[in-house]
Order: sequence, then structure tokens, then C-alpha cells
Amino acid sequence: MAYKPLSQACAELVAAKNKLDAKHGIQALPMTFISQVLPFANAKRINHHFGEAATMLSPNQIIGCNWRGHKMPDDPEGTMLRLDTLTQRDPGHREAATVIKVGPFPLYLADQGKCRVRLYQHYQRPMNVRISQALPYPAAESLTLLRGPLNQWWLRCTDREALRGYRLNTEDIAFPEITVPLLKTYGVAVKWVWQFNDPVYLRIRRDSYGSNHAQPREAIDVS
Repeated sequence: MAYKPLSQACAELVAAKNKLDAKHGIQALPMTFISQVLPFANAKRINHHFGEAATMLSPNQIIGCNWRGHKMPDDPEGTMLRLDTLTQRDPGHREAATVIKVGPFPLYLADQGKCRVRLYQHYQRPMNVRISQALPYPAAESLTLLRGPLNQWWLRCTDREALRGYRLNTEDIAFPEITVPLLKTYGVAVKWVWQFNDPVYLRIRRDSYGSNHAQPREAIDVS
């Protein structure tokens, strides 16, 4: 199997989000989306460290949305130049772009400026942003992908800090076609649970019907 850079796996996740939005006519907020597709990405653990200088990022590494029906501007190049200059010169301005970095991944959630991400993606132009916050994520060695006999997938975590706010140490993977490739590239090991009477499988099945969160997640409608 050919080696896939983590940056490519993250770009594929961003593209998958855009396709889901387009297919189902939804505009899932970046934090809502990442909490659905990346188990143990807990918004309550965000670190706030405002003040970082602006930097240029590939728009393919940023999860955004067409917020409130914004359309392409009449002068896209001029608009992007104005927004980039504003973010560079006045990062505290209400229109300055800010993003949240997701763990050690080259992946970012648009915070301020969600709607402009698709504009930059359309023209494949680097986007000037300020990394204002960080969302911690467990190290790969503390995670295990579990694959069930009917191609079900779960993620198990042994990081005690990451498990704060969770009732269980195993999370169901709702979108394996999106999540599993990213986590494999991240370096997460896979454990097969082959038989229906396997104690691990039975325990997961028993526990997974209960809520694993102190607060319920906002659902993404993919029906």
C-alpha cells in the first residue's frame, strides 16, 4: 500500500465534508462536523491561546461552510486580497479570519470567517488566518481502531485526560469511510474482533447503546 501523507488524508476529510454538505443540502458547522466524524474530539477541551501571528494555510486543510447563504463575490480576487490584508494587519478585527487547530493534524476548523473558506477552496488560493485556539486530540498510540464482524468500526482510547466527560472508553465510528482512513494514516493500530461471541465485541455491543457523552452531540442528517 502506498504511503499517504497526513496532509493528504486531512484534505480528503475536508473534501468529504464539502460533498456531504452538497449532497444533503446542509451546512454543518465545522465543530459539529469534527465531533461527529472524529471520536474523542471534545470541544470542551479547547485550549484558548489568542495572539498568534497570522499565517498562510492551504484552504484544503480548513473545514468551513457556506454560512448563511453567502455567494461568490463579484470581485473574488479583490475580496480575498482585502480579507488577507485585514487579517495580517489587524488580527483582532471582527472580519479577521481565525481557525482552531485539531490536535497534531494539519487540519483546522474555521472559527471566524467560515463562509470564506469555500471561496479560497474554489480558487485554490492560500488563506491568511490566525490560529486562535487548539482542540487537543489523543496520541495515536493511545487509540485503537476496532473492526467488528459486520464491518462495524469503533475507536478505543486509553488517554485518561481525553476521556474526561465520556462515560465509556470506546466510541462508535459513524462515518468509517471518512474517519478510518484518517486515523490509519495518523498511525492508529487496527484490532479485528472476528466473532460475535468475542468478549470484546459483546462488551462493545452492550455498552454502545447508552450515551457516552455528558452532553449530546448535535446530529448531522445524512439520511
